[in-house]
This record gives sequence, structure tokens and C-alpha cells, in this order.
Amino acid sequence: MRRLIVVASVFLLALPAAPLPRKGGETIEVMLVEVPVVVVDRDGNPVRDLTQASFEVYDDGQKQQIAYFDALDLTKSAGETAGINSPVQVARSFMLLFDATHSTPASLMRAREAATYFVEKQLQPHDRASVGVMSLQSGFSLLTGFTTDRELVRRAIATLGAPSQFQVRDPLLLAAQDYDTRADEILSGASGATNADLARQAAVDQFREMARDQRRNSREQQKHEIMRQFDDLSALARVLDRVHGRKQVILLSEGFDARAIQGRELLGTKEARDERVAVEQGASWTVDTENRYGSVEANNGLKHMIDQLRRSDVVMHAIDIKGLRSDVDPSTGYDPSSTESLSLVTRDTGGTVFKHSNDLASGFQRMLRQQEVTYVLSFQRPSKEPGRYHDLKVKVAGLPAGSRVSYRLGYYEDAAATSEIDRTLSAGEILMNSIPVDDVKVRAFAAAYPRRGNAAQAPVVLEVDGKSLIAGTIDRDVPTEFYIYAFDEKELIRDFAFQKVSFDLSKLRAKLEAKGVKFYTTLLLPPGDFNLRVLVRTAGGRSGFTTARVHVPTETEPMAAPLMLDESPGWVMVKAQERPSRPRYPYVAGDSMFVPAAHAVLANGSPYTVAVMTYNVLPDNVQVAASLERAGGAAQDLPLAYLGRTAPDADGGVRMLYELRPPRVDSGEYQIVMNVRASAAAPVRTVSLPVEVH
Repeated sequence: MRRLIVVASVFLLALPAAPLPRKGGETIEVMLVEVPVVVVDRDGNPVRDLTQASFEVYDDGQKQQIAYFDALDLTKSAGETAGINSPVQVARSFMLLFDATHSTPASLMRAREAATYFVEKQLQPHDRASVGVMSLQSGFSLLTGFTTDRELVRRAIATLGAPSQFQVRDPLLLAAQDYDTRADEILSGASGATNADLARQAAVDQFREMARDQRRNSREQQKHEIMRQFDDLSALARVLDRVHGRKQVILLSEGFDARAIQGRELLGTKEARDERVAVEQGASWTVDTENRYGSVEANNGLKHMIDQLRRSDVVMHAIDIKGLRSDVDPSTGYDPSSTESLSLVTRDTGGTVFKHSNDLASGFQRMLRQQEVTYVLSFQRPSKEPGRYHDLKVKVAGLPAGSRVSYRLGYYEDAAATSEIDRTLSAGEILMNSIPVDDVKVRAFAAAYPRRGNAAQAPVVLEVDGKSLIAGTIDRDVPTEFYIYAFDEKELIRDFAFQKVSFDLSKLRAKLEAKGVKFYTTLLLPPGDFNLRVLVRTAGGRSGFTTARVHVPTETEPMAAPLMLDESPGWVMVKAQERPSRPRYPYVAGDSMFVPAAHAVLANGSPYTVAVMTYNVLPDNVQVAASLERAGGAAQDLPLAYLGRTAPDADGGVRMLYELRPPRVDSGEYQIVMNVRASAAAPVRTVSLPVEVH
């Protein structure tokens, strides 16, 4: 539990904890609510060295006991971080939001360059970035989820989502695998300068047309476009409540005509003087009150958007991508757009407008400076009503004069996802943060085997408990999604697999209730150590998450890897769709294909077949020993009988087969511990294979 809290202190805001008993045998769910707080002085520098005693937190007006406290300082290593729970890593979430409606193509290109530099040079390795675009035609578009995959984010920025250039196969928008290679021309010009220019122009042309449409619109139309953007941002804020922790949305825009909200800025114009005369002469009905005083409707839309942003712990920053400006644009004459509009949408969220500079990268750097220190206050409270909103208030004592305190205004109790973007971000959060969910019971087995001249093949097998998969289902079909992502030691996604399957209960209910689903696929991975994160999700919102570790050998690395053959019938077998880059399926013994067991079931006292996959070794030199172990019990040696081996495959791999006969033992969960040597001189490799004895 302490380990769970350590991870939660970085990422989570309303994490379900263990149920608490109540009188009469009932239980109540308890949430761990976490409130990130940023404190800066009058110059925007972070205030350091505050302690738990400096803070008070109130939930719906009731003072809460701070159960956990962390001071996360990004300028220090994890071991130097203050607080009782120093995290191993500190992750922040940034969304780069390009405003294609109120920005010229030239400014968008400058913003694109600065955003690319921000992602490649200024973010820390564990920071997560997302990219979105707001446009006149399509409103808000989410191009990537919050991911550490810099390649995906880089390509989204380079293309600004142009359909002909940016095509993502990953449904969760987390990984950059299997892209249309034409997008590379934008980034490197590898196909020649002409092709690179043409590809870049494709991303620019659509926004130039948007800018022309916006200039042609009347003031009333422009007001409605601004209100539509407020609605889009309000909806985005509500969805971002799914993303745990504080979210920094960086709006890259030239700003809109602020008169639609606050009325005329220039009171000394002839139009303003004529209106004043009309009012004095009793002809006030001729005065356009919205033009003079601003739109009540637009102001209400702005207030609602700000409220939604603050409730979801979203800080909206803005960078004026026009740079140095005046009230007159040489190409268009008087320019009604101003940085005042950017201040209107940011200042009440705790954000900052960075303006009056042609060095857009400096704005990103100043924004990051404000986020160097975050204080995380955590408290526990019962979870009673999914979707209910709670007001939060934080008080901080002993601050220097002029300091500003920024924190979320409240939080929502967890509720079911209601939109496709909501579902996408919710699933991405589970995978990126390894959030435990177990409505659906799932187990995973993974291994990796070298291939000559290519990345290693890493077959993955999932076993999904059928009863938990279909529990509560009244429909005929059960649409199910399988997600598998391979994270390296730097938290980068190196490959992934996705499959959507619908199970017809009129045909498969009996098999699913008796056993379940076995899903298998193959990833391609470079040498190294990987954490596979697996999510199985049904259309009804029920999910299961698990992980598996896998070591990927080099092309010449000697290896002997044991696995359990699955000898139990009754599974609903699902093989992932083949992709052109995928290698052949590695689990073949002679002319027969087999699927390993992620969690083998042994009949008490009956024999069972084990395979040892060998590469870059002489099979005759391989040494194998096995024992049966149970938590708290003594290990029992298992006799092994050699059954034979296959001929070497195209990569030199040989499959060796053994039969083991466990002694009669009590039913329950065990581990078969395999000790394998590739040769007498090689080190022992120990592998534990989970089994259930009946």
C-alpha cells in the first residue's frame, strides 16, 4: 500500500483505496484525493521550502487531515526530493493547443518550430505531452494523447494534423509506430527539398483558408466562433479531468477580437464619440450595446469555460505567437486581435500570457520555470456518488508579499466515460500510469527471441477470464478491445498491438463461462528490458489491466527460455491480425503450432509438457532443473524427462521439450521454478512460471 501511495503522489487525484468496514457488515469505498499546489512569488519564481504545516485543505468547506505530503522539486534528483514519499520519477502533463482559427499561417509555422524545440529540448524525459488543434471547420481535434513518445508528438506538431500527412494507427494516440512515411518529409526532407516543401505546404494550406474564412466573417459570426471555442474548451476541460494530476494547456494563438467579450477597447474613436452623442440626445436605441459594452452571452460562456478548466485542474497558459506587434498590421490594416483576449482566457486559471517577444521558445522556458516546485497534499474521504463535484480550498501560511497560490478548485468522483475522447484519454491514463483495474481478470505471458539481422520477436499471450469478461452483459455481443504496449526503461513506447473483437454470446457464452479468451500476438523490440502493459476493455466500460516484464536479447546472445505449453482445451482463441512488418509466429513444434500458457492449470499428479526455447547455444549443452514452490512452503524438486527437440529454424532457434510430473499436492496456486543454463559455463537463469494445481 505504501508503494501504491508513492506512485499516486505523482500522478493520481482520486484513486480508490481499500474499502472501509461499516456497521452492519457494509463497506464504503475510500478515495485518496490529491491536490497539487504551485506557489510563486511576485516575480514568478517558485517558492521553495514550505512544509506540511504551511498548508490547510478544505473539501466542501470541511477541513481535511493531510494524510500524505510531498514537495516535488524538478531541479533536484528523486533522492533529494522533500516529503515523506519521494517519488522515483516526476511527470508533468502538457497539451500544446494550436489555435488555427485566430492565427495566420506564418505565425503557426513559428509556433510549430518553438513547440518542436520545447518537446525535444525543454521537457524532461518523463514529462508527457499532447497535441490538439482548434479550427474553424472542425472545432477541437485531439492529435495525440498524453504520451512520452516524442516522435508521435513531433510528427503531430510538424503536420498540425493535416489528414494527408498525419495518420495514426494507434487508437489511443500514444505511439508513433506504422506511420505514413510521407510525414517524414516534413521533418527531415529525406526525399529531397522539393518533396519536403510540398509536404509542408499541405499542412499550411488548410490553415490559410481558415484564416481567409475568419476575416470574411461578420462581427456577429466572429462572436459565435469565439463562443464555439469556449464551448470546445469547456468540453475539453471536462474530459481532461480523466487525466490525473495538474494539466498545463499551452494555447498557441494570436488571440481574438476581445471586443466580443468586453466591448470596445478604443474609447476615443469617432464611432465611440458618435455613440456618446446619441446617448446624450436620447437616441440610445441606435447604439449597439454589445459593441460598446460586450456580449453578456459571450461573457457567460467565458466564465463557464474558466470554471470547467479550474475544476479539472487545468492551467491555461498562452503564448502570443505573433511576437512583437502593434495595433496596425502592414498587410491587413487595423488589427483588432490583441493579447488582452489571451489574458481573458488564462488569468483566472492560474496561467500566464507570454507576449511581446519574437523568441517564442523563451515563453516556454518561463512557463516551465513556474512549474519547478509542486506541493502535493493528499487526504482520504469516502466515495459515495460517482460524478459528484467537490469544492476544494487551500490556505498557505507564511508566504512572501505578492505571492500567488495556484491549485484546482475541486474534483469529480470517478464516473463512467461518456465520449470517445473521454474513453481514449481514460484508457491512455491507465496504460501510461499503470493504474490497477480488475473488473476483467487478465493474465499475460511474454518472451523474446532474437532474429538474424532484425529486431527481436516478442510473442505475447493474454488469458482473459470469461466470466468476468461477460459479467452483467445482457446484449448478444460483447465488443472487446485488447491493448498491449511495450515501454522501455525510459518510459518510451517501442511497439504496441491493438485488436478489437466482438464475441457473439449466442454461440460462445458456454465456452466463455467455462474458460475464457486466449489472445496472442507478436511485437518487434530492440535489445533491452521492457515492461509490457496490457489493457482489456469492453464497450460497457469494464476493464482489466496487467503487466509483464520481458528481456529482449541481442542477435548473438545465448539464451534458453522455458515456457509452459497449454494443454487445457476450451479457450476461445483469438490471433491478432497480421501486420506486414510482423515476423512469423515463433511457437511451432514440428508441423504443429502451439500457444503457451500464461497461467497453466495442472491436474494433480499428472504429467505436463514444458518447452525450452534455445538460441545461439548447442542444445546438448543446455541444463534444466525444476522445482515446485508455494508461498510459505518448502520447494519440491520436479523430475524432468527429455522428450526431444525440433530442427533449427531460420534464426537458429531449437525447441526442446520436457515432461515434468508434479507430486500430489494440495490444490492451490504454485510456482514452477525453472533453473536453466545455456551451457555448463553459463550463468543460471531462473524463471518462475505461475501454475494452478487442481
